[in-house]
Amino acid sequence: MMVNEYAALWSRCTPNVVDVRHLKLAPGECIRSYKLPSMMFFLNIRGSAHLHLNGTHSTLNGFLLMHGNKGHVLQIDNVQQEIECYLIYYKPSVKASLEGNGADLAFAFEPRNPLVLLDRMEQFLRVWQTKGEEAAHLLSVRAQYYAWTVEVLRQLQDWQERLAKPDIVEGAKVYIHQHFARSITLEEIAEALNYSVPHLSKQFKQRVGRSPIEYLIGVRIDKAQEWLTKSDATLQEVAAAVGYTDISYFTKSFKKHTGLTPGQFKAYVKNIDKRLDRHKNPIASPIVERDRSNYNLNNNENDYHLDRIEGENEEMLRLAAKSKLAMVMLGLTFILGACSGASSGTNGSQPAGTSEAVNKPTNGESGTTEQSAKWPRTYKDGTGKEVVIEKQPERVVTGHFAMMEYFFALGTPPIASPLSESILAKFATLKPYVGQAKVADIGQVRTPNLELMIELDPDLIVAFAGTHNDVFEDINKISTVVMMDNTEWDWKKTLREYAFLLGKEEVAETYITKLDGLMKEARDKLQVHKDKTATFLRPTGNGNTFYVLDDNSVSYMYDAQNGLGLTAPGEYRLEEEIVSLEGIVTLNPDVIFIVDYLDDIDTQLAELQKSNVWKSLKAVQGENVFPLDVSIDTGGPLAIQHATEQVLHFMSK
Repeated sequence: MMVNEYAALWSRCTPNVVDVRHLKLAPGECIRSYKLPSMMFFLNIRGSAHLHLNGTHSTLNGFLLMHGNKGHVLQIDNVQQEIECYLIYYKPSVKASLEGNGADLAFAFEPRNPLVLLDRMEQFLRVWQTKGEEAAHLLSVRAQYYAWTVEVLRQLQDWQERLAKPDIVEGAKVYIHQHFARSITLEEIAEALNYSVPHLSKQFKQRVGRSPIEYLIGVRIDKAQEWLTKSDATLQEVAAAVGYTDISYFTKSFKKHTGLTPGQFKAYVKNIDKRLDRHKNPIASPIVERDRSNYNLNNNENDYHLDRIEGENEEMLRLAAKSKLAMVMLGLTFILGACSGASSGTNGSQPAGTSEAVNKPTNGESGTTEQSAKWPRTYKDGTGKEVVIEKQPERVVTGHFAMMEYFFALGTPPIASPLSESILAKFATLKPYVGQAKVADIGQVRTPNLELMIELDPDLIVAFAGTHNDVFEDINKISTVVMMDNTEWDWKKTLREYAFLLGKEEVAETYITKLDGLMKEARDKLQVHKDKTATFLRPTGNGNTFYVLDDNSVSYMYDAQNGLGLTAPGEYRLEEEIVSLEGIVTLNPDVIFIVDYLDDIDTQLAELQKSNVWKSLKAVQGENVFPLDVSIDTGGPLAIQHATEQVLHFMSK
């Protein structure tokens, strides 16, 4: 049915609004086979689930506007993320105009301007819940209904016009808006529109001013800002809802487009003009209890593409609740009563996450031997707490396996770390250190083995703000805890901050000087290959798509001043997206580095060799495809050293 038919039908009836509701469904809850008692508008504003209306199936993933007829059967199930929606029940006074003639007013679409609809709906709900004289109240409700339907018609017409236009650019935009919440490639968009990739890219960039993938990222970041502003979803939930499977990619992309990390953005929004914070105190339906769950805003943004270590993927995606009963059974109060190290909650003027020696701030820079010997020292961590470190730490527990290489580089191997057994066995960067120290495996990143940590008796625990907020109270009873937030730091800044905690500032500067020298040496030697393009690909695991790491964990490879000065192959370096095998043809680099677990790379390459698309690449034909261990994806000092040595070795052949 066209929009003018909807307008004609609605204009001939006087509505009788039956109810206006604000509803939430938590994961696991559902609406089963609900027969609509009247006409109904349904506006979903957030969440992920399956929706069924009268035999039609669709996916709820963010904003969706729907209308159903009386007698239609509605079902919402498989709720993955909390659903929040609004419903308007109404009956037309002129029944023959709508129901009697069998007019089917059902539709469902993703509105282009959902916030306008949301504003109308919230105003409608406020008027509906307002008590007053019956006649005046009825008039106000009908006024809100007409304002609502006018806006619905406007957006319905916009949607139908977009669908009707056989326009390549508009078609690509519609496809992106419909599928942004999952991994899509440029090739997929072009195939859906029956155009070639080069033609689509050229037309899109000429008219929009940016590539389709850049537009896709913009849509995702816009949606992410809406989620962060209007919901209490965690960073991981928001990233997943806008199509990012990797939290570090999401964070870097978000900051590139907004200038802030997601956590900083959410904190900023909560403190500016309250009118922007529409959902801080949403109006709840009287029949639905308001969900008052609170989520911490300082989510750590330091996860990597290291998802094939047993147990790790589950850990990164699922926040398991660690029982505190075992802590009580161990008699923590008695055992740890004499332990020092509780973090002070006082706030100073220095920004969180910077080092500060007693009476002399260092801001992460190297200190003198005299300064390094000064204990106790105070450090303002990533949560803003001033943590007093009483003496030079010797027994350090790291809260994330990616921290380990920094402590090895500083000559103070941690005594324990999550997943250490798997990481030390698999990471080429850490294998040289395996025999130097025993690093106990304390289990998962977010739910470490607290009992084992007690037995190890550390004098410092280094954790990540956000990632370890839920276990902070427990680990803070074990020892002094520093919650790091290195989302805005490069490897040098991170190494210096860790060095301050250990009193190893001079060791850090020595390592930095050495690694800078190694990269300069490699940069000079690689100048002869300046005319060759190179890219770093991480297989996603499905056999025909890749992460392009060029602008992320290996960005130093392309730094002409401080890195290796390699030449990037093309636009994907800036787009931080998954690329299909056909997309690699568009890049067609001279050199390809496959980044994966070394045990798996031969199998990966053997499978790729079965593809004629793969064999058409210049790098493949020139036998310039080289393996690199997955550990370089961490972007830490040992990763950079190992990658630099390996790239120089391969490209010197």
